Amino acid sequence: MQAYYGWSVHSADLLFTAAGVCSLLVFLGVQKLSGVVDDKSFVTISLLIGAMGFSLLPSRLSDPVGKTQFLIAFALVRSSVMRSEIVDKY
Repeated sequence: MQAYYGWSVHSADLLFTAAGVCSLLVFLGVQKLSGVVDDKSFVTISLLIGAMGFSLLPSRLSDPVGKTQFLIAFALVRSSVMRSEIVDKY
């Protein structure tokens, strides 16, 4: 982490703990929305949100990425994947 992003081990641990909490919150939100929104719209929205998340990440590992930017991108990509998993499950 230090070599690629310039983050200390402690910062990376806190960041990935926050990402885990974010995953739980996204799961609960997506689960509630899955009963309200139809599948076709759900998948379309999922693709758009995933594209937004990937666009926030750098194209090369050598490019710096801030912790907040990484956490937002992670949350968007994770919610996109989570939506697909929930739609496929039901």
